[in-house]
Amino acid sequence: SEEICNYYNRKTKIKCINIRLTNSYGEPLLKNARCWELILNELVLMAYKENRLVLKSDGLSLRNFIHFTKFCNSIQSLIGSNHESYDKFILIQSNETCSLLEAALKIKSVFYKRYSTNIPIFINKNKLFEDNSQLKPMMKKLNSFQYLESGINDLFQYLENDC
Repeated sequence: SEEICNYYNRKTKIKCINIRLTNSYGEPLLKNARCWELILNELVLMAYKENRLVLKSDGLSLRNFIHFTKFCNSIQSLIGSNHESYDKFILIQSNETCSLLEAALKIKSVFYKRYSTNIPIFINKNKLFEDNSQLKPMMKKLNSFQYLESGINDLFQYLENDC
């Protein structure tokens, strides 16, 4: 699709923008939306329904998570602006990049604040992740992710109202 847009930018007066999206998340707008396959949504749903978090990997891969409202605002901004054509692409992302394990720890923290229950995190599907002193710097970093925490809270609120 990007090549098609680039073709139209070069050969016609139609101006296209190639947009790439990082890992989005957020509560669905439609009841039957397939948003629960998004990694952050899936983890929040798992925490809510199963009182545990299971990562299928070691959790060290990095992800940039963006709430769908931020994404929509970015698109609206692009549509409303006078833009030049782009031969490459625009990447829409947030300023909150973290590992999957850090995201799971943030979900665990929000879950504890909401429900006063400490849930376990499993890495590589079945190995229990145990908190230790190495987590202190990681947790300090996660405390700065207020936007991520807000979005996770919104997901839990949605689940409470929907389930």
